[in-house]
Amino acid sequence: MPYANKPIVDVLQITDENIKLSVRDTDLSVVNSLRRIILSEVPTLAIDWVQISRNSSVLIDEFIAHRLGLIPIVSDAIIDKIRFARDCFCAEYCDDCAIEFNLDVKCGTEGNLSVKASDLISSNSIAAPSTSKQITADDYGRMDDVVIVKLRPGQQLRLKAYARKGFGKEHAKWNPATAIAFEYDPDNALRHTRLLKPDEWPKSEYSTLASDEHEAPFDIMGKPNKFYIN
Repeated sequence: MPYANKPIVDVLQITDENIKLSVRDTDLSVVNSLRRIILSEVPTLAIDWVQISRNSSVLIDEFIAHRLGLIPIVSDAIIDKIRFARDCFCAEYCDDCAIEFNLDVKCGTEGNLSVKASDLISSNSIAAPSTSKQITADDYGRMDDVVIVKLRPGQQLRLKAYARKGFGKEHAKWNPATAIAFEYDPDNALRHTRLLKPDEWPKSEYSTLASDEHEAPFDIMGKPNKFYIN
């Protein structure tokens, strides 16, 4: 299949939260390889080292460290300038291979206080935790930030953390996307999926069928040629 190595990619939609692509003139294995590469080979920043000096919350140190590691960090403008830890000449951490974050929150009110990702103070303003403050209330119906832990009156959390550059294949915290899916037969003409009641299944947004049709005629000689990645 000589054309499989020369796919044509079209960008259908780009938003702050989602990217939609179409890939044609290639093979199913190539598109699936592209999906896996995006998940495992795109470098990102994630918190990799945490030193907790004060924690009187209900969560243990290890639990909080794990939650910090899963907070997404916006690093588009700096990711290419950050070195991998294995390529840096420093003893532990430096500005060339890590971004320092500090957090010091104490509940001084009568009610509970939520410690959020926005409370993390970055040593580099270009790299900061990604929060839902960038999303309008109409999209999700709320404007909540990523909650790390909740403190009761008098409780305190103080820590220092370092974010490092890594790949998703090393740890899930470095995944650049939550999920990547693709489809190649929006009208089910190839019958790779058996629908007992096609009229009860929602149509794909890429369907070319008429409004009163629910499934394309079976194409026994058909092969996937165009793929839609989301």
